[in-house]
Amino acid sequence: DGTEVEVNRLHRQANVYVAALTRGAQRATCSPDPQGRGDARVSTLALNAWRTRPGMVWQRREAVRLGVLFPGCAFKIGYDPGRGSPIERTWMEVVPPWEVVLDRNATSLKAERYRGHLYYQEKGEVEQRYPQLAGHLSGSARADFFEGPISGTERTNNPAPGGASPDDGEFVRVFEFVNKKDTVRGSGGDLYEGRLEVWVLDQKGEVSNEPVACGPLPFADADGTGLPHVRPLIFDNEPGYPFKPVAPVDRLLPQAVETNQY
Repeated sequence: DGTEVEVNRLHRQANVYVAALTRGAQRATCSPDPQGRGDARVSTLALNAWRTRPGMVWQRREAVRLGVLFPGCAFKIGYDPGRGSPIERTWMEVVPPWEVVLDRNATSLKAERYRGHLYYQEKGEVEQRYPQLAGHLSGSARADFFEGPISGTERTNNPAPGGASPDDGEFVRVFEFVNKKDTVRGSGGDLYEGRLEVWVLDQKGEVSNEPVACGPLPFADADGTGLPHVRPLIFDNEPGYPFKPVAPVDRLLPQAVETNQY
């Protein structure tokens, strides 16, 4: 009778991919250090205790889902100062791909020059975090990524009390820029390779001309090399360009289209 039925094969394939990579029974294992530093058993217990905290499984699943449907995403790692268990004070959040800044022209992992996290934050929170900016910031409405690049997508924000949209408040754009090539001196006078710069963008006057904070990279590996706090999660990339991500569903889409056409 001329009836045509389209089958959404991408949904099933993406869900299978996500389920295979985010099994709840997964555990990390740490190997002994060749130079005898640290305790592999304690490190394994601490890492697994952190990975199994409430909400962590959901975050890993959300990151994998974003990495499958979009061209890459990232994890952002940090810790809250204070007392108490360091496992509880260490946090991780998933950075969506439209907030990740990557050195897409780098031809190898070693050649990477920068990476970063570009996001909106309420003006008051930024002024509280950086008191020197109080009274100098001008806010604007927060743009919705899905309004432009993805046509035909509808999203409805829950209205705030009084009928105002949650995105009508005053927001500023904050850019956490991991500069992997330049150096910076720490508080003790030591010279560090790589630095973390925090910029507040789209501001009048001199506010956006200089970073509001600049210091060494927040983490380091065993030999003291600085490590960024933003870690890309890329499943597929253009050959020769490790930081030019390609969404895995883009590889599957032509097959799904051909099947439905057939």
